[in-house]
Amino acid sequence: DIFVIGGASIYQQMLPLAHHLYLTLVDDIPQLADAFFPEIDEQEWETMEQEDKHEGKWNYRFVHMRRKSASI
Repeated sequence: DIFVIGGASIYQQMLPLAHHLYLTLVDDIPQLADAFFPEIDEQEWETMEQEDKHEGKWNYRFVHMRRKSASI
């Protein structure tokens, strides 16, 4: 397995090659952020696992997604 750990432009380049995504999704509206993970086409991906978390004022989710066309 190969894991890609960002920057935004690296994610953008590698996303078309990915079969699985392991994401941490934070439920918040960024105030000063200037870079983001690329948009994910929900029709291309299916959620395999999701774990909801809450710490202090933060709600977030660990999500494992698989590309629907992936044979792996």
